Amino acid sequence: MDSQENEVGPKKEGTVSSNVLPISGMTIPEMDFEDLLEGVRGHTCRVYCDRYFQLAKVADSEERTVDAALLRSLGILCSFHPNYGNPAEPYRPEIQYSDGRRSLVPADLSQDDLISVRCLFDRSKSQAIRARLGDILWVRKRDHRVARLIIPDYLDTATKLLIEGDWSRACSLFRRALQLGNSLGRKNDGWEIASAAFLAALDHPACNSVACILVSFLNIALDMGVGDTAAFAVKVGNLAKEAHTKHPPGIERDFCLLEAEFWRRSKEPEKEKAARLTAALTYIVESEMQISTGHSSYMAASGLLIKGIDAIRQANGDPKVIADLRKKLRTYQSAALNELSLIKFPKVDISEQAQAAQKFVEADTLIEALRQMAFGHPITNVQEFREYVLKLADTTPIMFLMTNGLMDSQGRTEAKVDGLLMKQGVEFEKSLESHMFQQAARGDWRFRAATFIEPARVKIWYDHRPTHRDLEFLVTCNPFIPPGHEQIFLLGLFYGLAGDLILSSHLLAPQIENSLRYVLERHGVDVSNINADLTQPVKVLGPLFDLPQTLEIFGPDMCFELRGHLIEKSGFAFRNQVAHGFVSDNACYSDAGLGVWWLTLRLCFHGLLFLEGLEENTPSETSESFNE
Repeated sequence: MDSQENEVGPKKEGTVSSNVLPISGMTIPEMDFEDLLEGVRGHTCRVYCDRYFQLAKVADSEERTVDAALLRSLGILCSFHPNYGNPAEPYRPEIQYSDGRRSLVPADLSQDDLISVRCLFDRSKSQAIRARLGDILWVRKRDHRVARLIIPDYLDTATKLLIEGDWSRACSLFRRALQLGNSLGRKNDGWEIASAAFLAALDHPACNSVACILVSFLNIALDMGVGDTAAFAVKVGNLAKEAHTKHPPGIERDFCLLEAEFWRRSKEPEKEKAARLTAALTYIVESEMQISTGHSSYMAASGLLIKGIDAIRQANGDPKVIADLRKKLRTYQSAALNELSLIKFPKVDISEQAQAAQKFVEADTLIEALRQMAFGHPITNVQEFREYVLKLADTTPIMFLMTNGLMDSQGRTEAKVDGLLMKQGVEFEKSLESHMFQQAARGDWRFRAATFIEPARVKIWYDHRPTHRDLEFLVTCNPFIPPGHEQIFLLGLFYGLAGDLILSSHLLAPQIENSLRYVLERHGVDVSNINADLTQPVKVLGPLFDLPQTLEIFGPDMCFELRGHLIEKSGFAFRNQVAHGFVSDNACYSDAGLGVWWLTLRLCFHGLLFLEGLEENTPSETSESFNE
C-alpha cells in the first residue's frame, strides 16, 4: 500500500473536515467490487486493502477515474488498523510518524464519506468487508441495527480464520463480536449469539491445538466476562497442571495467572493465592533454565528471578525462600554485568546511523528486540559529560560567559541559565549543571532520539506488530512499577512503541515520580515530610532526587537523565510540561517524549534488576549497572 494515499498530518484548530474517500460526492459505479478479491488468500481487510490499492492503480492507468476512486476508497476503509483491545478506540492508525503524521482512522471520515460507507455496506456481500463497513457506521453513527447485523459476520469470518490457522486474527474478531454484543446489552440476542459462538470456538480442535492460542481465547473470556468463572477456574487449573510437564514454564505461568484471576472473580481468595504462588514459582524454574544451557544468560536469569521474588512476596510466600532467592539474585546480577554490550556508531551521517540502529534491533523475538533497543545506546556518563562541557566552555567561551534566557512556545522567558563568569564553588557547579542539561537536551539527547530511538522503534513495530498484551512481560512483577499501576505502564509503553507519543507521554511522564518513591520505600527510605500542622505529605520529584539514597540506588547517570528529561528547566522539563498542561500535540512527538518513553523502557528492563540486591552494593557498582 502507498502510505501517502492514506495519510494525514496533525490537525490544526479551526479546520473543517473534508472528504477523505475519493468516491464521496460521486455516483458509485455498478461494480461487483468483492468479486475482484477472488483468489486473494485470507479473509481479512488488511489483505483486501493491498489488493484494492493495486487495482486502483490499474484503473488509473486505464483512465477509469470513477472506478479508481471507488477502489481507492475501499482500500482506505480496509486499511484502518484494528485496536479491539481498547473498545473505546477500536481503530488506530496503521502508520504513525514522530512528527504527528499518521494514516487515516474512522474519525477522519466526513458526513459525505459516511453516506458512501452506508451505500457500500448495503451492496456488500463479503462478510469480512460487511463487518468492517458496518463497524465504521457503528463507531461513527452508533447504528444499533447495523451492529446487530454484523455480529454474525464477525463470528463467521473468525471461525473461518481459526480453521485456516490464522488464529491471531480470529481471536481479535471474536473479541470484537463480543464487544458489539456487550454494547447492545447482555439481554440482547447479539450477546447471546456472540457468547455461544465464542464458547463453541473454545472447544474447537484448532483452538486447543496450540497452548498460546488457548491462552489468548481464555483471556478474552476473562476480559469479556463470558461463561461461569468458577467453572473456567477449574478448567484452567487442570490445564496448568498439564502444562507443568508438557510445556515451558511460561505457558504454565499463563494458565496459573488466568486461574488466579478466575478465582478472584469467583471470590475464592485462598484458591487465588495458591494459583498465584504456583505462577510465581515458574519464574524460578525458568530462571534456572537460562543458565543451564550452553548459551547461558545471567541477564535473562536475573530478570526472571527478580520477577519470581516479587511474585512470591505478593503471594505471601515463605520469607526464607525469598531470602535465599535474593542471595542467588546478587550472584546472577554480578555475572550479568559481563554480558552487556553497546552499539558503536561510526562517525558518519545520520542516515547511516539510523540504519545501524535498525539493524541492531533485528531479532527473532519481540523481547530480544526490545532488550537490544533498551541497552543499545548508553545513557549520559555524567563525569565524562561534565568534562566535555567544560572543554566547550574553554573553546567557545561566548556561549558560557553570559546569562541566557529560555523561552516557551509563547516567547515568554520561563528560565535562565547563568553564565560561568566569576562563579565559584557551589554557584559554579550549579550553573555548570544547568549548562550540562541544556547541552544534553539540545545536542546529545536530540541526536540519540533521531539516530537511535526513533529508527529502532519503527523497525521493531513493523517487524513484530505487537499487541499490548505482548508487552505484559515488562510490567508483570516489575520492582519499578507499584502494584496497581501495571496497566498504566503497559499502555504507555505500548502506545510509545506504536508511535502514539501523545498517549504515551501522558501515561508515563507522571508515573515515574511515584515509581521512584515506591522503590525508595522498598529500600526502607522515608519519603514523607512532617509539616508544622502535623500532616505528612510525601516528597515530590525534586526533593526525591535530593535524597542520597536515590543517587545510591539509581546511580548519578540515570538520575541526571531523569532530572533533565522530567523537571530541569534547562533540560526538557517534560514531566512538568505534561503535568501542568503546557505540552502541545507536537511537543509530545518531540525528542523529550521519545526520550522519556525510552528511559522508561530501559528502567523496566535490566536497570532495575539491580534494585533487589543493593543492600550490599556500593554506589559505584550501582551506577555502573545503570550506565552499561
